[in-house]
Amino acid sequence: MLNTIVLQQKKDIQLQKSLLPLEKIQALLRKSDRDFMKAMLSTSNGYIFECKLASPSSGKLREDYPVTKLAKQYANYANALSVLTNERFFAGNFNHLKEVSKVVQVPLLCKDIIIDQYQIALARLNGANAILLMLSVLDDKMYLALKDYALSLNMTVLTEVFSEQELIRANQLHAHVIVVNHRDLNTMQVDMMRLNKLAPYLDKKAYIIAASGIQNYQDIKQLKPYAQGFLIGSSLSKSPALNHTLKDLRFGPIKICGLTRQEDVNLASTLGATYGGLIFVPSSLRKVTFMQAKKIVQGKLKFVGVFANQPPEEVANIAKGLKLFAVQLHGQEDAEYINALYQKLGQSSQIWQAIDGNLPLLQTLPPFVDKLIVDNKGGGTGQTFAWDKLNNSPLKNNMILAGGISSENILKAKSYGMYGMDINSGVELAPGIKDAQKLTKLFQLLKQGAFHENT
Repeated sequence: MLNTIVLQQKKDIQLQKSLLPLEKIQALLRKSDRDFMKAMLSTSNGYIFECKLASPSSGKLREDYPVTKLAKQYANYANALSVLTNERFFAGNFNHLKEVSKVVQVPLLCKDIIIDQYQIALARLNGANAILLMLSVLDDKMYLALKDYALSLNMTVLTEVFSEQELIRANQLHAHVIVVNHRDLNTMQVDMMRLNKLAPYLDKKAYIIAASGIQNYQDIKQLKPYAQGFLIGSSLSKSPALNHTLKDLRFGPIKICGLTRQEDVNLASTLGATYGGLIFVPSSLRKVTFMQAKKIVQGKLKFVGVFANQPPEEVANIAKGLKLFAVQLHGQEDAEYINALYQKLGQSSQIWQAIDGNLPLLQTLPPFVDKLIVDNKGGGTGQTFAWDKLNNSPLKNNMILAGGISSENILKAKSYGMYGMDINSGVELAPGIKDAQKLTKLFQLLKQGAFHENT
């Protein structure tokens, strides 16, 4: 497949040159004024979100392609954007790049199979601040020539590798930004262990970007020991719930619980929360009625209803009436109760069960339980427990950490690598009333802060 693309690329470039000669382009060129690597290094994880309509491996990825609308949405969460410009195989073009450059301020990567100086000039003319050079299609001499030309335009050069041999070449060629592609461009197969396998050969001074096959935050966690940046395209293009996917990739699943006001729902969603918690426990200071909740669930969050020792019929009726994403059990609900609840819910809502983090942790998920909320005692204490016990849990990807999380300890909480985090009193003015400043600070820390997972 790769050879086919390169052969066609050569023909297409010759045609483009006849229509718009390189000399005319160069007369119009200005050096890049958006610092790609400064943007990537501004946060501990650098995200490149890609505007992409189609690919040789999957064909068309979405029905419509409002590229500028997508770019603006991506830019809310990305350090930089990538725009496909190969028309024949990826349904992209340089006009897309030009249009996107006008509506976003983040740096732009021109994503193409670059084999000629002409393509770099065309990329810069249309607003690109960085290019990708693939060692799978370039010999050392051509790579260096293209790299030097891009650098003369103040553009950042990303060097793509797949194999051990290509990575060794990249190191010898002093590549400073290396993209490890999990996809074999000859077979189009994805190997998500590719970066792991190449780890012994990674230059510790290079900035490493993982690309292809990244679907969610769990993938980011697996790749983080080896990469500082992540290039994500197809999973965004195919996402049926793009806003949720963007937030999940950037922050991981975050639940803001104890919501009682529409303005708090709106702010939590805008900042980056995936889940919103509605408490139906009668004794709670943050309790809401069904009718109050019905107004709140019009927001853009996935809503979770919190219950404690309430009849399964009541829980199921509320869950179905509000179309809750999940029900969260915070009482003494046993296996018999959970089975009865599952029979009433079916697949309409997930079941999340709270467990006391001070007790020995479960080693397996109970039947019909999708996620475990690991909290301090029964929850609602605003206090943490000894988090270090989470390090060796086999259920990390099914656990949500709760209890006493605020901007003071959010980065430490994140470092344990749980599926997600549940935040309530740590971002409040009063029970059920969220503090806009505290919420904003929390998500700013999540976006910029370090991520060093405990082991």
